[in-house]
Amino acid sequence: MGVNALLDTGDKSKKAQLQAEKERKAQLVIKNMQGAINQLVEQIEGLQEKAINLEASASDAEANREAIRLLTERLKFMQQSIAKRKQAFGV
Repeated sequence: MGVNALLDTGDKSKKAQLQAEKERKAQLVIKNMQGAINQLVEQIEGLQEKAINLEASASDAEANREAIRLLTERLKFMQQSIAKRKQAFGV
């Protein structure tokens, strides 16, 4: 045995204890960071889904506006046809 081993007053065990504590804290930090990352990923996925839904809604809204425009044109044409027929039959 060396002199250092004989004279060890707990420095090695204290260093090992401190090292173990550092590793435990590092693992806890990593675990917390992974949890935060997972939460961010979920939020990003939710926002992406909302964006897709909004794009679909915008596309649907545009299609609806076009359908309303076409139906309004047809309605006016039909109203004009009815007015012409009434006039032709003297009603």
